[in-house]
Amino acid sequence: MENLIDVLGRESTEYEALLQLSQRKTPIIAGGDLAELQKITDEEQELVSRIHNLDRQRAGVTADIADVLNRDVKELKLPNLITMLSARPAEQQALAEAHDRLQAAVRGLKRVNEQNSELLNSALDDALFGGDGPGFGARFMAVVAAAEPERQQQKQDEAFFHRGRGFP
Repeated sequence: MENLIDVLGRESTEYEALLQLSQRKTPIIAGGDLAELQKITDEEQELVSRIHNLDRQRAGVTADIADVLNRDVKELKLPNLITMLSARPAEQQALAEAHDRLQAAVRGLKRVNEQNSELLNSALDDALFGGDGPGFGARFMAVVAAAEPERQQQKQDEAFFHRGRGFP
C-alpha cells in the first residue's frame, strides 16, 4: 500500500507542475509569444513523459495489490480500495489524501486547459474574421500551431482519465 501511496504522491506532484505550466501558458497564448510558448510546450512534454512512467508504475502496483487481495484489477478502483482499508485507518486516510490530491490537480489542469483552448479558439476567430491588422492572422496561426501539442496532451489526459482508473 505504501508503494501505491508513494506513486500517487509523485504523480500528483507532476500533475501540479503541469498545472503550473498551463497557468503560465495562458498569458503567453494571449500575447502571442511563440518562443516562450515553445519553451513551455517542451517542458510539458518532459512532464507528460514522467507522468506516463508513473502511470505504468501505478498500474503495476495496483495489479500487485489486486493479486494479493485476489481481486480483478479492472474492478479495483481507488475509491473501492480506500473503502476496503477501513480496518487500517492510517493507510486508509493516507490513500484517500493521495487520491484527493491527484483529483484536485487533474481537475485544475482540466479547467486551465479548457480556458486555454477557449482562448486559442477566440484568438483564431479574431485571426480569421477580425484581428488587429495585416499579419495578425499569420502570427496567430503560428501560435495555434505551436500550441497544438497542448491540445494533443489534453486529449491524452482525457483518454487517461476515462480508461477507468477511478479518477474523474
